[in-house]
Amino acid sequence: MNTNIGDEEEMEKHLDTPLTKEKVKELHAGDYVYISGTVYTARDAAHKRMIETLEKGGNLPFDMQDQVIYYLEDAERRAEKSRG
Repeated sequence: MNTNIGDEEEMEKHLDTPLTKEKVKELHAGDYVYISGTVYTARDAAHKRMIETLEKGGNLPFDMQDQVIYYLEDAERRAEKSRG
């Protein structure tokens, strides 16, 4: 665990994709993570389609092994939530 909160240099992690388990194990809550390379983005519907495709034995248009997939929320839905 990173207990040296005041030392930003230790909290900064610079990683290149693809990520490996070894690289990810070095991360701690509170770290500033800078990722260089390909980062795939997808909304909830795309995540669902990927899972369904894989469960049916299908292939995705890219190799997911060690890749970074970042979830993006629908901006309009987020705005509706904030309005109450």
